Amino acid sequence: MGLHQGNSRNLKPYLPSIILEQKRDGFSSSIEVLEGSLMFADISGFTAISEKLSRVGKSGSEELTTIINRHLSGMVSIITAHGGDILKFGGDATLVYFDDIKLAAKAAFAVNNWATENSFVKTSAGKFELSLHTGLHYGKFFSAEVGDPEVKLEHIVTGHALNEVFNAADYAEGGEVGATAEFITAADGLVEQYDSKGGYFLINPTIDIDLRAITEHDIDWDNLDVELLSKFLPHGLYDKISTGRGAMVSGEHRNVTV
Repeated sequence: MGLHQGNSRNLKPYLPSIILEQKRDGFSSSIEVLEGSLMFADISGFTAISEKLSRVGKSGSEELTTIINRHLSGMVSIITAHGGDILKFGGDATLVYFDDIKLAAKAAFAVNNWATENSFVKTSAGKFELSLHTGLHYGKFFSAEVGDPEVKLEHIVTGHALNEVFNAADYAEGGEVGATAEFITAADGLVEQYDSKGGYFLINPTIDIDLRAITEHDIDWDNLDVELLSKFLPHGLYDKISTGRGAMVSGEHRNVTV
């Protein structure tokens, strides 16, 4: 039974759209094959900041949380504005799905440009530099929903495509965008390669990467089963955000939208 729209929209910052878009009548474990563009964006430099601020104590931890959230929020706003669906956070990295390859290409360069412009971070322990390297791949991957709806549900993405986008990102250094041959072929002239190694390429855009407005994902907010979908969240998170205590989770959980 779907709960009202106000409650359902509380889920938006914490769950990928591919979960929220599903038409449901209860829950059963499922797996489907998705095809599209994957982007992996990885930030370097937070470790050095963490080591310095850890010596300050609690205030240093709070300052680090503020810096990380500010930086990731800037990236997330660009990614989602280009139609990206954030699937997972891992450490300081972000895995994103796009069903529009042109927007995937634009987003990768736009978020790299933003990260370069905001690379220097001032803290109470000094000034530090952050860098972002990004990978792009086009292909098929598995999207699965598993678990017990009475206890906990998990959304899992897996497949060879994830290894490929991770490798493409690893090939790129700070400020660069790496890509697989599959992405370059599917992009059909949207990007051009300028270096390569082991089947992975560094690329530049051949298109204007200025942002354009896009429509939101097709989510039926009025008929979401909020109780069921809340089981995809970490234990206790939905209770906090549904009772107006969302500010309490900013240091523990990262939003997939802003």
